[in-house]
Amino acid sequence: MPHTVQYRPVLIDQIISSHRISSYSKVFSVTNDVELVGAYLWNSHACASL
Repeated sequence: MPHTVQYRPVLIDQIISSHRISSYSKVFSVTNDVELVGAYLWNSHACASL
């Protein structure tokens, strides 16, 4: 499933702002867009749980 989604330009560039997603790449040690979106979703889930 993760590799069937077109991350750029569809998901990252159109849904998540570049300013917001760049903050995740600075904080988390991601190596690709799959990990970057994973960090974003993990953070969203953690915040929703609070």
